[in-house]
Amino acid sequence: MSETWDVVIIGGGPAGSATAITAQQHGCRALVLEAATFPRHHVGESLIDLWPVLTTLGVAEEMDATFQHKRGSCRIWGREPVLHWTDFGYVKGPRKYSLQVERSEFDLVLLRRAQATGATVRQAHRVTDILWQDGRAVGVRYRTGDGATGEARAPLVVDASGRGSLIARTLGLHVVDPFYPDLSVYGYYQGARRFDGDLAGNLFIEAVPWGWFWYIPLHTGEVSVGLVCDRSSRRRLQQQGPQAFLAEAVAQSTMVRELLSAATLARPPIVTASYGYTSTRYAGPGWLLTGDTGFFIDPMWATGVANALSDGLLAGAVVEAMASGRAEEGDLIAYYDDQVRKKSELIDTIVKFVYRCNRVHADQPFWRRRHETLGTQPLPIETIRRIAGQQWGAYFRAAIQAMGVDEPILEYMDEESRRIERRGERMGGAAREPATWVPVIPASVSVRRGVDLEGATGRIVPGLEVGNGETRIFVSDPYAVAAAEAVDGRRTLREIISDTLVTAPAHEHVGIHFRLLAGFAYLRSQGLVEALAAAEVYA
Repeated sequence: MSETWDVVIIGGGPAGSATAITAQQHGCRALVLEAATFPRHHVGESLIDLWPVLTTLGVAEEMDATFQHKRGSCRIWGREPVLHWTDFGYVKGPRKYSLQVERSEFDLVLLRRAQATGATVRQAHRVTDILWQDGRAVGVRYRTGDGATGEARAPLVVDASGRGSLIARTLGLHVVDPFYPDLSVYGYYQGARRFDGDLAGNLFIEAVPWGWFWYIPLHTGEVSVGLVCDRSSRRRLQQQGPQAFLAEAVAQSTMVRELLSAATLARPPIVTASYGYTSTRYAGPGWLLTGDTGFFIDPMWATGVANALSDGLLAGAVVEAMASGRAEEGDLIAYYDDQVRKKSELIDTIVKFVYRCNRVHADQPFWRRRHETLGTQPLPIETIRRIAGQQWGAYFRAAIQAMGVDEPILEYMDEESRRIERRGERMGGAAREPATWVPVIPASVSVRRGVDLEGATGRIVPGLEVGNGETRIFVSDPYAVAAAEAVDGRRTLREIISDTLVTAPAHEHVGIHFRLLAGFAYLRSQGLVEALAAAEVYA
């Protein structure tokens, strides 16, 4: 049996469900093939601020009502073994908290939402092979729980199968980073202590001699506690067994030991590989990698679920853009690959910097090896700029300040935030000027055709990319694209707008006129367009 869909998705976890939901919301037909039967256990319970994404996916209210609220985090990490606190006070909107989730329930909510949007979800269907034709993925072959086999074909196959990653293994794409710890031993405890009041749901992280602990309170009453360590601990683990190994590690801690003093294990500890890896490619002809399938950096910054959901949103938009023919497949594949690669590089840089910040137990082999690898390399200026532009930038700044980082890094972050504010002020001034100036594109600025995700619709659209290495602006409005491409360093902005309006319906002239004025003012505020007086041009 062979079927045809707009997209076939391997895996029904957060990345697969988000892809299916987004594709269906855009009117595409999605098939999800999941090897397990939900609910099923999965580690990774602590979330960063994901309310905009959960709202887009249509599950924010249910998630909010179901799971433990997380109002921040605390840690024994940095220069001294003392407790540091950070909260989500920076978050805009009423929900100044994130969530701690039981993944079996969380993932099931998302999978049911995918079904509710019209996606076809088949559990106990394991994908065994990718179907290839002339180097292009054209579908999958699967086996059901009762042993039957089938095929499903689509213009795009999205691999959301997690660390198993059928496509990445087939093509040899994964690159393991030896810097990261490669073992996790974790368990779930009943009767554990929590912090007081509104802080009861806070994430706690503690550096210990063998690595570091996570401590995640759940709405079930249990607490997820895990040690991230190196495989060099494996001999001790094999000799003692997981339960005794975890108990000995807890005994070496300071705060985790106290929090678990009256607790009991609710279920046997679990041992899992936790090594970090990236991929040489995240997309290719007919295929995309999403979530852990493409890269897994480290559980340190709680980015796993966030990465999976954001990849799913983008993958669903690629499905729709391909199905509609709005953009060329080559452009879409290159765009997706570039976006995921940049995200993996950003997370990798941040997490390694956070490791470098910790000096507690610095004389122990686990920490000494990482400090020797990282040396004193500062946080790159480009990374600081990217962090400052994120909505969680203030949280990151507060967290690393609590760790005792060097003041110059905080000064760079503050200066970048002020620079962003000054850009807004410059835009306001430019927008009030008459359109008699001549726009000029500096030699350092590139202008090229491309695609990007349009925030208002969640769709990928073609347009014009204007950037200088430091700043990138994407213009999708067809009249704005025409006006930008008409910049020749001789005509005034008024003349360019007038010529552009010739092709527009008369009843839209006023609206387009003001959109173009605001658009050029923004480009100018970002340093991507310079302004000359007409007298200078014609002198």
